[in-house]
Amino acid sequence: MSFYKFVTKAFKCFVNIFYKYEVIGSENIPDEGNIIIAANHKSNLDPIFIAAAIENRQVAAIAKKELFKIKPLGYILKKLNVIPINREKPDISTIKSILKSIKDGYVLGIFPEGTRIKGPGFGKAKAGLSLFAIKGK
Repeated sequence: MSFYKFVTKAFKCFVNIFYKYEVIGSENIPDEGNIIIAANHKSNLDPIFIAAAIENRQVAAIAKKELFKIKPLGYILKKLNVIPINREKPDISTIKSILKSIKDGYVLGIFPEGTRIKGPGFGKAKAGLSLFAIKGK
């Protein structure tokens, strides 16, 4: 069993024990092909819920680069193929890594606002989502 599968199974167990949730529409996620999951980001647990909900594909998530400096979290994120990003000024190599992940068949997990939004409503989406959708074909 791959490290990714092991961790996502652990996430799913955690989520099922401690939270009541419902996944709607997972039957619409194809077994292959390019796909982007763009979600609102209200909690630190959002990436865990997404990984637990998508069982048939591997998610390539994007996370702020600062998380990779936290030990052992940074190591785990690297092992899970999470892509670090400088939210203030993304560089071309990061954009290429994200596009490569999409083209390699990963599900891209992205929070368009680029940060958690507390309270009701939505934040302003950053431009990256549309770029990845267009170029990731």
